Amino acid sequence: MTKQHDLTWALCIPTINRIDILQICVRSAIGQTVPPSEISVSDASENWQEHRDLIADILRSTDIVLHYVEAEGKSSAVQRNQAVANVRSDIVFFTDDDTLMHPDCAEAILRIYAADHSKRISGIASANVNERPDISGFERKASGPANAGATPAIEEKGLLARNRDLYRRMIRNSAVMRFLEREVLLMAMNRMFVPYDAHRRRAHDDGNEFEFIEKGTYYVKRHLPGYAMSTRRDLALKEQFNPHLLAYCPCEDLEVSYRWGRYGTNIVSLQSRVYHYEVASSRVTRKQAILLGILNSAFFTQLNTDDRPRHKTAFYILSIRRLFGEFLKDALTGRFTFPQARGVFEGIVKSREIFAKAGKDLTDWYPSLQRDVLRK
Repeated sequence: MTKQHDLTWALCIPTINRIDILQICVRSAIGQTVPPSEISVSDASENWQEHRDLIADILRSTDIVLHYVEAEGKSSAVQRNQAVANVRSDIVFFTDDDTLMHPDCAEAILRIYAADHSKRISGIASANVNERPDISGFERKASGPANAGATPAIEEKGLLARNRDLYRRMIRNSAVMRFLEREVLLMAMNRMFVPYDAHRRRAHDDGNEFEFIEKGTYYVKRHLPGYAMSTRRDLALKEQFNPHLLAYCPCEDLEVSYRWGRYGTNIVSLQSRVYHYEVASSRVTRKQAILLGILNSAFFTQLNTDDRPRHKTAFYILSIRRLFGEFLKDALTGRFTFPQARGVFEGIVKSREIFAKAGKDLTDWYPSLQRDVLRK
């Protein structure tokens, strides 16, 4: 019988111009009760060699193999695929460079994979908590050209985390607030993505419980977050992140984990915890992020649908609902130029071009549409 400690795991990280927080992220990984066998980084920074040397220095006294390469493109989806292609471990953990793992995070997930002899589970995500792991000394050890920005970014997240914690308590205690968040503001993951498998069998829809996992320590989730999700290496290679996405790539994680759901059930393990700083990304503006998210959703739908009329209609219904939700979010937060609402509206207009193409014509053309968005 496979034991938990027989499984090896690799950490795969896409990054760009954030060596300060990346160093802290790596230190939290090597401090795991079950450390990774490999750390694989795809860096889109111009001075990526300097960053590689700093990370190599952190790992110098460990047995962890480092794969640190220059990114093939400034695309988190491409970078994640590039990172996973270099590893050989049994389990692959995908994370953002601003995610910190609590010490037993990896061990809790490996325990589930080891007990899952029939491979009924396809992907496992960690739970994002507001409790930051002990990083005393990590910040002092961080060095390099970007280190001056490390502390302000962390302090900002601390304030945001406290506000978010208060907000989440309000949501949990109010059925009305939960409904508004889910159905009006559309803040749930499954409100950002049109499920395009109408006729394909999906294992996560079976609703099975898992006797090898303690009850109350997990829940089933169709989509997993890219800042803290894992899968078996063979599935990560078989069902990769969509390589036609550019830059920040919103919804890349939702889409790839959705495809993992064809092979097994995706779950979130409450015993595996991470702290996601959510440091502001320099890749795109707020409007660009929303616009790219709408366009990516249309692209995924057109590329993968097994019932085009049904899913195209679902896309436009969802997008119109998002237009209203983003308008409210802009107004409630004082963004009176309405960047998010304008992003949704522009995405709805541009999506017509996406639905007019198919197959290779679509995949060859779609990067140019994204470049147009990113140039504005």
